[in-house]
Order: sequence, then structure tokens, then C-alpha cells
Amino acid sequence: MPQAKTMRQQLSLFPETMRLQRIVPEKNCWRFYRLHLETDLFGSTVLVRSWGRIGTAGQERREQCPDAALAQKALMRWARSKMRRGYAEEESK
Repeated sequence: MPQAKTMRQQLSLFPETMRLQRIVPEKNCWRFYRLHLETDLFGSTVLVRSWGRIGTAGQERREQCPDAALAQKALMRWARSKMRRGYAEEESK
């Protein structure tokens, strides 16, 4: 049985965008998860979450946050949650 990776990855302190992916060819799992912060027309911060199978448009959900600090916390909370489930940051091309 293969050993699980035990290395922890250092995350940026204040990211505005995170691009995560989970690729497990043995299980035919090719997934992406993207998080980014936007400002809407009214000046509030919106957390945009996109997910799906790599190569498809996927789904998207927008969550309005009262301020940028809370949106940043939500982005990091989602990123940690997905990393616990096996997602890792996309490698630069």
C-alpha cells in the first residue's frame, strides 16, 4: 500500500486567489477547485468558489462577505478543508 504524503505545504499569508487540483489517475479523479476574491459594484467583497472535473466548466458559487478580512478567512478555511481532502495547489506552467 503506498504511503500518504506527510509534507505540509506553506500557504501564502493573504492570498486573493487559490487554484487547487486533485489528480488520482488510479481512481479516475481529475478535479479542480478555485477560490478568489472580488469586489462587487456596491463595494463589498465576494468569495467566488469554482469546482468540477478538469476540462469542464464546472460549477460556481458566490458568497457575499461584509468585509475583506472575513472573506479572506473564508477563503483560507475552504482552502484548508480542500487540502485535507487531498487537493494541492496547481503547479505553475
